[in-house]
This record gives sequence, structure tokens and C-alpha cells, in this order.
Amino acid sequence: MYPNRLDISNRGKLPEGWTKETLRGPHDSEPKNLRVARAFFDAGLIEKWGTGIEKMKRVCSDSGSPEPEFSIEDDIIRVTFKPIPDHSALSGLSDSERKVYLIIRDGHPTTGEILKFSDLSRYAATSVLSSLRDRGIIEKIGGRKGKWTIK
Repeated sequence: MYPNRLDISNRGKLPEGWTKETLRGPHDSEPKNLRVARAFFDAGLIEKWGTGIEKMKRVCSDSGSPEPEFSIEDDIIRVTFKPIPDHSALSGLSDSERKVYLIIRDGHPTTGEILKFSDLSRYAATSVLSSLRDRGIIEKIGGRKGKWTIK
């Protein structure tokens, strides 16, 4: 444990031909020790094989945490979890501002995309974006068709 992250590492190697990108996408499970894997499955400690990484990614996303990072060094596989970003800026926001802030946080959208996902009128969305920008909470990167991001 570190002040800015949690690292979990395990000695071992990925199956032949696998990379950390393979881990990030859908993939089959290839347990090294089938007896140990089966014992965990029979004990109800795993629900099915090959879902652990997807579950980690989903839990991080649902909690607002960044997606876990994977690294492979020699014969050590490490997953790093970063803390939930400080969103204390949310405390002083109106409902509309909070909605727009969360849309921006989750995807760096254009103004058109914010309109689509926020169900705000163009006038209301423009007003909210201006207010958040003027208070230094968000910024627009790019020209007229640029994307919004959290500062």
C-alpha cells in the first residue's frame, strides 16, 4: 500500500502468447493449477472462471475509481489500483452542474454529447458549461468542436 495507490503482485507468468492487453479484454481463463482453481470454484469463492478482471474493472468504474493498471515484469504480474479522485468540487454544484460534471468526468465529451446525455436544453447546458468553466472546474480543449475535460 502506498499513499497514492494499491499494488497487488504475484509471481507467475501469463499463458503463452498473452500480453497485458489480453488481460484487459475478454479472454478465457487458463488456470495454472486446475485443482486449486476447482477447489475455489467448489467453495463458492469464484463464481466462474475468467471473470475476475472484468469484475475488477466494473467495480472500479462503478465507484468512480480509475481502471486498474496491469504490468508484467519478468515473472511478476502486478495490478495497480488508484484511489477515487477527489471530487470535492461536487459539493457546491447544482443538480444540473453535477450532472454535467459527471458526464465530462466520464468521457471528455463535446457540447453535443453533453446535450444528448444530460437531457438539458441547449441554453441550460451552455449556461452550466459557462458557469463551470468560469469557476475553473472544467476547460474546453480544442476549438469549436473541442471536448470538455475536468481541470
